[in-house]
Amino acid sequence: MSMVLCVVLIQFLVLISSLIITNKVWNVPIYEQLPASWTSLLILFGYNLILGPLGEELGWRGFVLNELQKRFSPLKSAIFVGLAWGFWHTPLWLMSGYAGLQLVQYIICFLAGIVAVSIIITAFYNLNHNLIIPIIIHQLFNYFMAIQAGNVLNTLTVTSVLYLIVAVILIVVNYKKCLYR
Repeated sequence: MSMVLCVVLIQFLVLISSLIITNKVWNVPIYEQLPASWTSLLILFGYNLILGPLGEELGWRGFVLNELQKRFSPLKSAIFVGLAWGFWHTPLWLMSGYAGLQLVQYIICFLAGIVAVSIIITAFYNLNHNLIIPIIIHQLFNYFMAIQAGNVLNTLTVTSVLYLIVAVILIVVNYKKCLYR
């Protein structure tokens, strides 16, 4: 239970930090960054749960990560899975509506965020080998990105940087050697 609380707390801290940074940098009030409707929040939660985490985590962490960790360190495995997972979403990049430098920024931030989240998932997954943890992290990552209204590129950029900071902290701390041996 403490593991679930920890990953949920990290996700909420990233969300709150993203909202505050967006408020300070682009002067967007926090109340304008979130949906006002409870119905919207509930629908987005269910939609995001079914759309990605329930199916993807069985493959990415339940199989691919475990197989890669037989040959590579957990950190290298997390990076490989993160890159594969990121490129798995290439159709999203093409449907984003961005072009030119904005598309390049979108792809770089998307990949950086996904690799960072993959490192975070790997660290916590290796501490308990329970797929519920990756599903929760993935769900909250998707959900919190989805509920932040406004400029998607700004939100993605800020959120990716915040997740990179969390990933670097986990790499440095390496609690119980969960990322490298």
